[in-house]
Amino acid sequence: MYSINSDPDARTRFEHFYSRHQPWVLALLIRLTRDSDRAADISQDLWLKIYSRWGEFEPRIEGTGVAWLRTIALHALYDDSRARGCRAATPIEAVELTDPRATPFETAADDEERRILYDLVASFHPPDRDLVDQIAGRQLSTRAAAEALDSTVPAVVTRWCRIRKQLRTLAKEKGLR
Repeated sequence: MYSINSDPDARTRFEHFYSRHQPWVLALLIRLTRDSDRAADISQDLWLKIYSRWGEFEPRIEGTGVAWLRTIALHALYDDSRARGCRAATPIEAVELTDPRATPFETAADDEERRILYDLVASFHPPDRDLVDQIAGRQLSTRAAAEALDSTVPAVVTRWCRIRKQLRTLAKEKGLR
């Protein structure tokens, strides 16, 4: 098993990463929780997790790792919120998570391709079909879809990314671009 302590260079890279990003991660968590003690606890747990699994995390970091780290921090916040049986004091609107990339339906070349995509969606589980209807059919944002489906924005974003990936795979199998 990998140990950061066995690799002095990895430890140095982690320390640099931590010192560069820890202040804004804590500020983000304070802003979202409106509770500095809770934010500090979440931040500490987050950094311990990253430290203990640095060998798994480090290869995923591209560039500065800001987007990756923000996602990890938000997941840590929601894990803490679920454990406490509550939601964040400030809704996720404080940090925009909508994905600006086009949906597979928007990149379809014509109505025939869109029809094929909708046929593929028909094979999905009902909650996933509902999400496709909200975002692709009604063209709602992930935030609005989360409200319509009585879900959280991070859950909808995660599901939507999974659905899009699944659609792209299925579309390629059908010969679509």
